[in-house]
Amino acid sequence: MLKVTAGSLLVAVCGSMLILGSGGAQLGPIAAGAAAATADADPEVVGVTVTAPASTFSGVPFDVTVNASLRNNGPFGPVNVAVDFTVSTPADCTRTPSGPFETTTVLLAVGTTVPASKTWSVTCVDKGTHELRGTAQALIGPDFDDVDPGNNFREGTVLVTVGPGPAAQPVAGGPPPLAGQQGLPATYGLVGVSAAILMMGLGGGALVYRLKRG
Repeated sequence: MLKVTAGSLLVAVCGSMLILGSGGAQLGPIAAGAAAATADADPEVVGVTVTAPASTFSGVPFDVTVNASLRNNGPFGPVNVAVDFTVSTPADCTRTPSGPFETTTVLLAVGTTVPASKTWSVTCVDKGTHELRGTAQALIGPDFDDVDPGNNFREGTVLVTVGPGPAAQPVAGGPPPLAGQQGLPATYGLVGVSAAILMMGLGGGALVYRLKRG
């Protein structure tokens, strides 16, 4: 398409425009679609799980990990997607890192599912069952439009039972039996074993003395 106006020439070539001023001076190219919207993509948080030990001791740190699965439903990809992770704990617990969230970035091709996770060190003081809640949220990127932001967030929980600290645990059993004394009950303490050996020695000495006098 060729359009000529007075004092200037406008030429359209291959979907782009080249503006020429009077006398053929070039004013500059304008790319077609420059004002068009960014590409459409649909990052989704498919699922979230939280892992931690089933039981622990008061005052002893343990790991809590929030695991997420993310997928790009398209149509555009691959896209870099930032994911915010959080973990919420009861009031008697502290966590490291202590910030409100931890962020990681994953590259999502169309139709692929990618794992991502973050781990905290948690310490709880009070005894009993504690519920810890983890979340993951995919953030809208600057290089794409999210066609369905409603599927960007999921959460999960895990229960951890906190018991008395190791210093408060009762000591099970007693000292191992001495050589030649394996038949003694395991509940015998060291004092009891020593007394038994001493009595056995005294009794043996008295028998030898009687035999000599007889």
